[in-house]
Amino acid sequence: MVVIWALCSVWGLGVAHVAAQTPTVQSVRSERFEGLWAKTNEECLDEEGPNSRTMIDLRNVVGGRSTPIFDQYENHCLIERKNVVGNDATLTVTCFEFWENFTKRIEGTKATIKLILGPNGSLAIDGKKYQYCANQPAQANAASTAERQPSKETFEQGRAWDEQIKYGACSRLRDRRTDSPSDVAECKRINSQQPLCKRYSGFSYAWFDMPNEPNPQDSSLDWTKSYIDSLGKKNSNSNDPEYDRSENYHQMLHRLAKVIFSPSRSKWKTNNEAQAFAYKICIEGHAF
Repeated sequence: MVVIWALCSVWGLGVAHVAAQTPTVQSVRSERFEGLWAKTNEECLDEEGPNSRTMIDLRNVVGGRSTPIFDQYENHCLIERKNVVGNDATLTVTCFEFWENFTKRIEGTKATIKLILGPNGSLAIDGKKYQYCANQPAQANAASTAERQPSKETFEQGRAWDEQIKYGACSRLRDRRTDSPSDVAECKRINSQQPLCKRYSGFSYAWFDMPNEPNPQDSSLDWTKSYIDSLGKKNSNSNDPEYDRSENYHQMLHRLAKVIFSPSRSKWKTNNEAQAFAYKICIEGHAF
């Protein structure tokens, strides 16, 4: 799951030294079933999902409140009670498909999760075998659903940009042979200032129908990944937004593409619905 606050992260030269001193879930876990688990080594390392990565963190904190969590891709569960007997544990939880619903505690489903610690450090989750991941996250950011921060972008900024596109210089462009050079330059400037979440959600609109296109070569997930990686690689005179050069933004788009090209896209009936949802979660600070 990918998040907008990551765009504002600043990594200094001392990050490796700091990380080495940061306690991990492994070093502070109160129960042996806590930590990051997955079915394979490859999935342990795959932070983009969708995959089997599962975080169980009894010390998770959201909004300053203790929020024990059992967290999987599109399955965010609040742990309400645990019962541990030997190597067996039963978690009573309420699960939410979307992080927004988790934070608001709406549209949740009650469930019971069975955990059994097995030989060689394995864990059975509802009968399916998982392995303990060596790459345990820092305790301060243990769950993949660690507290998000709202984007600095606002809906008002998006509406103002839409107004410029609809009524400004771009609306006057008709024919390259007769367009005013000043209008062309102004339209390029406006496009270079497109708010990040507007552009992010625009990709969800553009990609939504691609899995149904007759030519898979130009409408596949692999093609989309290559296109994302090409963003920001144009010459210095490019009028594309500056954030196109950001690796964090590329990662956000890769996560978005994985969702759009997965069965999860069935949540939305149209590309307009997919775009509206992507825009909302981006503004609120918990993009895919």
